[in-house]
Amino acid sequence: MVEGAVSAAARISLGDSLELVRQEACTALTPKQSQLDDVTATTAEAAAGDEGDYLSYTFVSRLKNGLHARPAAMLAGAAASFNAAVKVKNVSREKGPETARSVNKLALLGILLGDEVEVRVSGEDAAEALSAIQKLADENFGEPPATVEPKSKPKAKPLSLAPGIAMGRLYREGAAVSCPKREVNDAEAEVRRFDSALAEVKAELQAHEANFVKEGHADEAGIFNAQKLILMDQDLIDEVKTAINTEKLDAAYLYQQKMNKLAADYRKLPGGYLPQRAADINDVASRVLAVLAGQKNIEAEDFGDIILYAREAQPSMIVRFENRIRGILTETGGATSHAAILAKTMGIPGISGYHLDESIVNGTPVIIDGKNCTVTVDPDSRTEAEFKKNLAGWEEKKRRDFDESKKNAVTTDGVKVYIRANVGEKRDATEAVRYNAEGIGLLRTEFLFLSRANPPGEETQAAMLREILAFFPNDPVTIRTLDIGGDKPLPWLDQPKEENPFLGVRGVRLCRRERRLFASQLRAILRAAYGFDVKVMSPMISTVDEVCFCKEMLENAHAELERDGIPHTWPVPFGIMVETPAAALMADKLAAVSDFSASVQTICHSTSCPPSGGTATCRTLRTRVRPPYCGQSV
Repeated sequence: MVEGAVSAAARISLGDSLELVRQEACTALTPKQSQLDDVTATTAEAAAGDEGDYLSYTFVSRLKNGLHARPAAMLAGAAASFNAAVKVKNVSREKGPETARSVNKLALLGILLGDEVEVRVSGEDAAEALSAIQKLADENFGEPPATVEPKSKPKAKPLSLAPGIAMGRLYREGAAVSCPKREVNDAEAEVRRFDSALAEVKAELQAHEANFVKEGHADEAGIFNAQKLILMDQDLIDEVKTAINTEKLDAAYLYQQKMNKLAADYRKLPGGYLPQRAADINDVASRVLAVLAGQKNIEAEDFGDIILYAREAQPSMIVRFENRIRGILTETGGATSHAAILAKTMGIPGISGYHLDESIVNGTPVIIDGKNCTVTVDPDSRTEAEFKKNLAGWEEKKRRDFDESKKNAVTTDGVKVYIRANVGEKRDATEAVRYNAEGIGLLRTEFLFLSRANPPGEETQAAMLREILAFFPNDPVTIRTLDIGGDKPLPWLDQPKEENPFLGVRGVRLCRRERRLFASQLRAILRAAYGFDVKVMSPMISTVDEVCFCKEMLENAHAELERDGIPHTWPVPFGIMVETPAAALMADKLAAVSDFSASVQTICHSTSCPPSGGTATCRTLRTRVRPPYCGQSV
C-alpha cells in the first residue's frame, strides 16, 4: 500500500492522466511479481518516447537500502521536468534499461548498494535533464552515502574431509597430462587407439571395484562403477570419434576438450552435491589421457608414508597410493566428494581448502590434524614426539569409544537413554549398527532421489529402504519424507530459483506441488516398513492444513495398496518436524493432529526438582515448569 501510494503520488506530481496514475498504483507489486514471471511493459513506458541518439551518465549507487521508493520518486520527478526521454539501466545486474518516469519500473531494476547504474537521456532537453539527474546522484538523493565494500570473495577456511591425525612425507601430485592440438594422418588408427585406451581404463576401474567389494566396502565400490558409467558414455565417445574422423585431430586433445566442458557444466549446477561430481569427470579424463600419452601411474616409493597434496583429490589417487598414503591435503573439494568418502572409509585424515607454498618440496615431513584442520610442515623433533604421543592417545580413544558404544546409556538415577542414529544412506546405517545404535531417530530419504537422471520408481525406493530397515529388525525407525529444496535441488525436477530457498518451496510444500512423487514415496515407505517398527514424519510443517494433507495422502496410499493386495504396514504413526517459526508458535494445535513430533517434547527425569510449590525452574531443562516435575513433558 505504501509503495502504491508513493508511486501514484509521483505520477500525480508529474501531471500525468488519472489512467496513468491508476496503472502505476496497481502495478506497485510488479517488482515482487517479477521474481516469478517476466513482466511485460505497460503503456506508461511508451510515454517516455524513443531514445534515438542519447547522452549517458554512469554512477555507483551509495544508497544504503538501494533505489527504494523515495529516491526513485525523486528520479522520476527530475526525468519528467524536461522535454526528454530518460532510461535507466542496472549495469551490475544486467537489468534494463527502463523508463525513469515509472517508480515501479525503476524498482524492477533492483538497484542495490554498490551497483553500477547507467542513465541514458535523449530529446530536446537531454543535456539539462542529464545535469539535473547527475546532481541528484552526486547528492545521493538526499541520503547519507553508505560505504561500498569491495566485492571480493572471503578467503575460504580449511574444511575437514576426514578426521584423525597423520604424519608422512609430502607428495605433491604432478600436473595434468599435456594434450596439444595435433593433426593425425590415419583417423581410423586414432579411433582404434582411443578404443584401446578406454578398454584399459575400464579394466582398471573394474579391478578397483572388485577389490573394494572383496574387502567389504560394497557401497564405496559403487564409486568406481559410477566412474565406469562416465567413461563409457556412448554419446560422448561417439562425439570424439566423429571429431577424429572429420577434423583429423589427436584423440587426446579432442577427448580432453569434451571432458573439460563436461566438468565445467557440472560445476555450474546448483547445490553442493552435484558440482562435486566434476572431480569424477576429471579423474576419468586423467586416466584416459595418461594411457593415450603413454604415461604410467606415478609412484612415490621413495617417500614411504606420504601426505598427498593435490588441487582436488580424486579416487584414483587414493587407490594408487593406498598402501602408503597417510593423509590428504587439497586446495578444493567438499566433504561429500567421492575422494572424501573413500578417505573416511579407509581411515585416512584429510583437509580441503589448504594452499601449500610452492617452495615446499616433495619429501618434506608434514603432520596434519583432520579434525582441527591444522597442518605442521617440517616439524622439529619435539613436535614429532608430541605427534606420536597424540597418535597413540587418539588410537586408544577410538578403541575406548568403540567399547563404550556397546554399553547401554543410563543416567546416574537409573533412567535408560536410547541412542538412535541420524541416517542419510546405507553406509550410515552400517556404521550405526557397528556403534550399537538402538534404531534410527531420523532416516533421511533424499539419498533415494539425488544424483539420478530420472526419479526412482516405487519398487526401487521400497527395496532401498528395506535394505536399511534390515539393519534394525527389532528397533524403531523414523522415516522422514522427501525434504528437497534449498541446498538439495533435484536435477530432474523443475524447481524455479528462489531468493530464500531454505524457507521456500521445499519439504511438504514441494510435496503438495508434486503429489504424484509424494504418493509414490508414501507407497514405497509403507511397503518397505512391512514387518518393521516404523514411524513416518514430514518436514517443514507450518499449518494444521499441511498435517491433514500428509495424513490424507498416507491414508490414500494405504487404501491403494490394500486394494491391490500388496503387503504393507498399517496403521503407521505420523509425526512432524518442528523447524519453522510457525510450527513452534502453534505446536499445541499441530500436536493435536499429529501422533508425535520432533524438537517439541522434552522429558524431565531429574529427581532433584522441587517436589512442591508453584512455578519453578527445572534444574535439568533450565526452563520454567509447574509441579509435578519428574517424568513430565515440558
